Amino acid sequence: ALIDEILGILHPKALEVFVLATWIGALLGMSTRIALAFKPNKSAWYNALQKPWFTPPRALFPPVWTTLYVLMGWSSWRVWREDRHRSLGYLNLIPFAIQLGFNFAWVP
Repeated sequence: ALIDEILGILHPKALEVFVLATWIGALLGMSTRIALAFKPNKSAWYNALQKPWFTPPRALFPPVWTTLYVLMGWSSWRVWREDRHRSLGYLNLIPFAIQLGFNFAWVP
């Protein structure tokens, strides 16, 4: 694959660590962009909503979303690692990438 050719000078473990850091970094960057879109001064509409009693406190959102995006990065890296030597292995990541695109586009 192209990334393997470009980064072919790296030791295989170093390549895996690099790709893992790239996946997690990209997803954390996306989550930061989403979080910035919902700063308190921009979320008056959310504060005005009548929420059910079981709505979690706002302070819970940053650590939960950060954990979710780190786990999504780790999971996508595992798919990449397992499928990169198959001829069409990267196709497994296409639905994930499309979903991320929709997730990112949904942010105002």
